[in-house]
Amino acid sequence: MGPYGPGMEGHGTFGGIHDGWWVVGHVLPLLLLAALIGVIIWGVLRMQRTGATPAAVLAAPSTPARAGDPALEELRLRYARGEMARTEYLERAGDLGAAPGAPAPPAAPQEQG
Repeated sequence: MGPYGPGMEGHGTFGGIHDGWWVVGHVLPLLLLAALIGVIIWGVLRMQRTGATPAAVLAAPSTPARAGDPALEELRLRYARGEMARTEYLERAGDLGAAPGAPAPPAAPQEQG
């Protein structure tokens, strides 16, 4: 009888598993767990350094937020899309309480030709 039991003389296996492969089955999951823990710790430290909250990191806005009146922002967007003329924009902006010294929107490019 060999070192691995009856009928296993010289085959170099233990219960059908080759010598050395147990490392993959036992050590690899531990290495993956250690890597996962490392990534979590790195993420927490990075959020603490930047002062961000997890919700803010996951739901980061695609465009920078601008503080101001939402109605004026919508008015600016409509003017930028060309849905209204400059005089209409200035009139509505004044009605919404925009400061008289507020910078006017850029003028539409003039046609050359």
